[in-house]
Amino acid sequence: MAGRDMADLAQRYLAFAEQETPQSITVIEAALKRGNTPHGVEDHLLRRDHPDAKTRLWIVDRIMEPQTVPHFVQFLISGRLPNGEQCALPRPTEDEAFDIAQPFSAWAPAPYNDIRRSAMDTMMVRIGSFEDSARLLSISKELHTMKSRIWEGIMPLSERRWRDLKLDEPDNLDAACQYMAAVTRVFHYLNYPKVKKALRETFNLISDEARTYGDAMNARRAARADGSYERLNVPALWYEFIKAHYDLVTTTAHRWVVEHVDRLREPVVQELNDHQPEIPGPADARQWLLTNKLHDLLENGAHADFAIALPMDGYKGSALAALDDVPLNARDNQRYCEEAITWNTHTSRRKLDYSGRLRYLSRQEAYERGMAQLQSPPFSVSPAPNDPVSLVRIARSMITAQHRARRELRGEAKISEMDLWFKQVLKEYGNPRFEWGYVIYQLSHEHSEEQWTSFKAKFEADVADWGHGMAEIDPVRSMCKVHWLDGGNLGIDDGDIEAAKRHFKTYVNSGNEPEQIRKNMFLIADPSVVNSYLEPVTPKVHFVLLVDAKFKPDNDNLGRGSESPGYTGTLRVLPSLLWDDIGAMLVMRNQTLVDLWPLAMTRPALMYEGPVPLPVLLFPSLDSLGPGLARVVSTVWILVVSAVLEREAFGK
Repeated sequence: MAGRDMADLAQRYLAFAEQETPQSITVIEAALKRGNTPHGVEDHLLRRDHPDAKTRLWIVDRIMEPQTVPHFVQFLISGRLPNGEQCALPRPTEDEAFDIAQPFSAWAPAPYNDIRRSAMDTMMVRIGSFEDSARLLSISKELHTMKSRIWEGIMPLSERRWRDLKLDEPDNLDAACQYMAAVTRVFHYLNYPKVKKALRETFNLISDEARTYGDAMNARRAARADGSYERLNVPALWYEFIKAHYDLVTTTAHRWVVEHVDRLREPVVQELNDHQPEIPGPADARQWLLTNKLHDLLENGAHADFAIALPMDGYKGSALAALDDVPLNARDNQRYCEEAITWNTHTSRRKLDYSGRLRYLSRQEAYERGMAQLQSPPFSVSPAPNDPVSLVRIARSMITAQHRARRELRGEAKISEMDLWFKQVLKEYGNPRFEWGYVIYQLSHEHSEEQWTSFKAKFEADVADWGHGMAEIDPVRSMCKVHWLDGGNLGIDDGDIEAAKRHFKTYVNSGNEPEQIRKNMFLIADPSVVNSYLEPVTPKVHFVLLVDAKFKPDNDNLGRGSESPGYTGTLRVLPSLLWDDIGAMLVMRNQTLVDLWPLAMTRPALMYEGPVPLPVLLFPSLDSLGPGLARVVSTVWILVVSAVLEREAFGK
């Protein structure tokens, strides 16, 4: 009897733990079809034979984000690493640090004074440019968007947005898993062999440029000294900066995924425990649904554990040589790992170590829990395959095993750090020139005074509702202001965006503008914005119009028309995203309105709602049309798509 009980338990466990049995293969194939786990990145890399090459939007990716170099210069000046620690290595003085942006010929002694470019310029060339395009890749817009956020420690969803999307509700678990998978997929991409190699090469090339800058600085120090001076090791500073940046980014991303996995998993386990099948026998439909959810959450946790990493093997300054080409051995391919595991910078070996260890610990946990139950009364009852107690025991075994494997691989969870962007804003508290708040123009006068007052109160409450769960929020919240201007009093007709742009450009440089307002964009409350609050077509679909004050229709979006087709310099956005989403990205310089437009152009109401883990489709190309006709067709296309999407979304 006990043997039969354990056989039943083992069969269910083997499927759950992904062993190669017919049942387990079915489980794995079903999981892949659901698409809730971050398996692979090949579909997000453009290739000639990609089936969606002409229908999805593809972006040329600079694997190391361009804003990394300016952030490094900020570190040279302040000495504060991304993780908040103060660097102990000698640094340039503030004046010396500013020279990184000046041509060597303007400040450096011979022989460096023959160099006509600045160190910062040559570093940016190495990031990716026409001069050095060897490491540029074309990837999907959705992957590029998420990677750009994750690189700066900006998670895909704030707590407010997660709540608005109701992702804690059981029926929305698929969507929640897809957000978590999108985060982990960024690291699958960054550790993809040719991408990892290209990222390492970019770092090393910039390290060489940093060495030239440091050598020139040391030569100048030597010329000015009386025989004694402090030497700078700028490549070492570059290594320390990137190492701290990688540590913070990976810690932040891993914590976000794991915390949400744990948050979503417990209610599913509880429902599995509470659900009572009608008769003993095979698992019923509800039990299959719940165990599928647990499988998806387990997979997301596993991928986060072994994939969210940015190893620095082969980086100049690291003691480790590149391990990419080190072959696996027989031990690496063992299905079970009985010994405790440790961190390994080799991507495939780390995955195999973790997977083998998780399998072994899961089997051990399931066996021990099963034996404990068999030794408890009633001794004579053999549980059916759909017995809730047995199913929960298996689930708990997997959870316990995963927690243990995670600790062995990654160590104890680190204390939560303040977000990078939030640190930057907090540091600027009290700086009147820091750009953070918004000017908003009232370009709607068709509503009654009572309606306008109601709209304004709802809008300001919506904008202020952010920062849930964040520490030290009050100083930053006090900076989050919108400053109202009545277009009617300024001679601006309702809906005249161009007139508002002309006024804004003068206003923000008049000396009478409020402190800490953004000078390159502003908000507009036109009739559609007001109506979205007074008469929303669906609950909580409110928006405000964000205007790019510097956009000019004829400049092809600064040469990026193909990556942001149809962009006209305005963007409908959720007001709840103004601070910890859009504001965060503007502070970190990783995304602007032209980057966000593609995420809105195929959404209902052409509205930016934050990143969405779905393929971003490409508008039909207008390249073959003349510029005048192209703008006309583009405008008509936008209006048609907007009408169709709104009708489909809202049933009108």
